[in-house]
Amino acid sequence: MKAFAAVVCLLTFLAFFYVGSPLLALMRYGDLAPEVRTAMLERDLTGLHAGVATLLPSGAIALVRKSDVVSIGESRCTRDYDCISGRRSCTRTFVAFACGYGITLRDGRDASAYLEITTTIGLLPDFSPVTVDDFQGDGSGMDEAAGFLCKNGFGCTKTIVPAPPLRPDPRTFTDCQDNFCGPEMLRLPQGKFKRGSTMEEQHRNAADKAAGGGISAEETEGPVAEVSIAYPLAMGRFEVTVAEWLACVNDKACPEETRPAGIFEPRQPVIYVTWTDVTQHYLPWLNGKLRLSGAHAYRLPSEAEWEYAARAGTTTQYTSGDFLDSHAAVFSTQSAGPVLVGSYPPNAFGLYDTAGNADELVQDCYAHGHLKSPVNGAAYDPPDCSSSRVAKGGSWRELPVYLRPAHRSLVDATKRWTETGFRLARTLPQP
Repeated sequence: MKAFAAVVCLLTFLAFFYVGSPLLALMRYGDLAPEVRTAMLERDLTGLHAGVATLLPSGAIALVRKSDVVSIGESRCTRDYDCISGRRSCTRTFVAFACGYGITLRDGRDASAYLEITTTIGLLPDFSPVTVDDFQGDGSGMDEAAGFLCKNGFGCTKTIVPAPPLRPDPRTFTDCQDNFCGPEMLRLPQGKFKRGSTMEEQHRNAADKAAGGGISAEETEGPVAEVSIAYPLAMGRFEVTVAEWLACVNDKACPEETRPAGIFEPRQPVIYVTWTDVTQHYLPWLNGKLRLSGAHAYRLPSEAEWEYAARAGTTTQYTSGDFLDSHAAVFSTQSAGPVLVGSYPPNAFGLYDTAGNADELVQDCYAHGHLKSPVNGAAYDPPDCSSSRVAKGGSWRELPVYLRPAHRSLVDATKRWTETGFRLARTLPQP
């Protein structure tokens, strides 16, 4: 009888270990205490390069960071779990929580933040108090956020808000010669602007850097200086497209290896081109076709011209305001590649896609900050420049922090990147 009881006890213990322990672990994580939820959100908000997916009142998704959030309100979570089986039983239980938070943004608007929270390791029964260290968050998973929010009737980040229909604009023109026409250009107003990060923007980025690490904006985007664009300037209304680049390749003037694959649409921006491809092949070909030379020929914009055109009179962190949202530009995980040029609304000057889509090459040689940069709109391009050049605007695959007009990317003039394209500039004759 005692032997039978011992066998029963052993079997009960084994059943508890192989079946009951994961269930008890699941019971332990039946929900997250409000203070744990809040601590997880605060932790994931930190960091210059990270952020938490947030539903704005407009229905768009933005990635917000610590310095963007004034207060955190109520939260709710839904739980999901998965039983990881051994040979015959459930040996571990993986638990995930999809949590929504009410937050107030620094511009005074109320919004809903989304955070997916999962356990740090596979769960085993441990009845010690639950702490933040038991979990890890995913604040920048915009696709996941969209799926979670769509269940509640909101729009997904993959839905592009159509840009206004393109209409004739008296400021636009197209140069043509012998039945060949170049890209559409837009005349810009002359004016002045503050190049680089504003003091507020620098302080915000410094605060996020201190909270979660990252590159300091003051080290690369300063000092702020007033730049004057006191000459007639035109910029490409759109990024140079696949079709426009292919005309050069088909004329055997641009490298064959830059021929876009068949998956690209003619109206997508050309990518995977280098600074050398553009300056030594495309621009000479284009100017030759249009019989232009000298000071009024097509060229890459200077970094100052590009930032002036992208800001379009704004002084906020993004040209669309304090936050870059999914209705204003394509970025991060919203897309598997660049979208058709002109898919999003233009900026105040009438230029499209100055934030996101393709990272745009400019003429300048890369320097650590703007100390050596001219303030008259010219490029910093010394004769002894190395292969380090500047790209602006960020791309379809990057987080919003890289899409600020002040941000500067360092690129090798001869290396190809899957997100790098360009936009044209031209100094116009005096009227």
